[in-house]
Amino acid sequence: MAEERFQRGITAWQLGEDDDALQEWRAVSRLEPHHAGARCFLAASAITSERDWSWATGLFENALAVDPDDPWLNYGFAVLMLKGGRISSAENSYRKFEARAPDEVNSRLYWANLLFENGDAMGAEDVLRNVLVADPNNVEARVYLGKLLAKQGHIAEAEDEYRCAVNYCPHNAKAHLHLANFLSSQEDDTGAEREWREAMRLNPADKWPIENLAYMLDRNGRRAEATALWRQAALLEKMPELSEWIRRRVETG
Repeated sequence: MAEERFQRGITAWQLGEDDDALQEWRAVSRLEPHHAGARCFLAASAITSERDWSWATGLFENALAVDPDDPWLNYGFAVLMLKGGRISSAENSYRKFEARAPDEVNSRLYWANLLFENGDAMGAEDVLRNVLVADPNNVEARVYLGKLLAKQGHIAEAEDEYRCAVNYCPHNAKAHLHLANFLSSQEDDTGAEREWREAMRLNPADKWPIENLAYMLDRNGRRAEATALWRQAALLEKMPELSEWIRRRVETG
C-alpha cells in the first residue's frame, strides 16, 4: 500500500500536480515513517518554498548511503541536483536511475523537459531519441521531440516528428491533435482542420480539437461552423458560462 502510494506521488509530481504528490507522500510517511523515498521527496518539494537545499540534499545523501541502488532515490536526487545547478552530480544520479529502471519512460520524458528548461536542448533531445529507439510508437516522446525541435527553429524536422507520431499511431487522437496544432502554428489551416477533425472523430469527448478548430474557423470568417463547434464543446464540458459567451457572440454578429 505504501509503495503504491509512493509511486502515485511520483506520477503526480511528474504531471505537475504537486499538491496531489505531497498528499501521497505524506500518507506514505504516516504508513511507513522510515520510508526513505517519501521523506526525501517531501524534502525536495519543500525546498521550492524554503530553498533549504542543504537540508534536502542531506536527506537524499543519507538515504543513498544506505541504499545507493534505489532508482527513485537516484532520480529524485538527480532532479534536485539539476535544479540546484550541480550538473555533474545530476547526470551521475540520473545514469544510475536509468540503469536500474529501464522501463520508466514517463520519468525520462520529465527529465528531458527539465534538461530543456535548464538550457540543455541537446541533452533533452538525446533522452527523447533514446526513448524512441526503444519504442518508436511512443507518441508523447515524438510530440515532445517535435515541440523541442520547433522551439529551436528546426521546423522541417519538427514536422517530421509530428507526422511520424501520426504514421506510427494513426488511431491515436492526441497524435492528430498535436500535428494539427503544429500545422496551425505554421499557418497551414487546411492541414490543421483535417487533423483536428480526425482527432475529433477518434475521441469525440475531447474538447481541445473542437475548440481549436472553432477558433480557426472563426478567424477565417466561418462563424456559423465555429459557433456550432463551440456549442458542442460547451455541452461536453457542461460549461454554462461558455454557452453564454457563445450566445453573446452570435447576437453581436
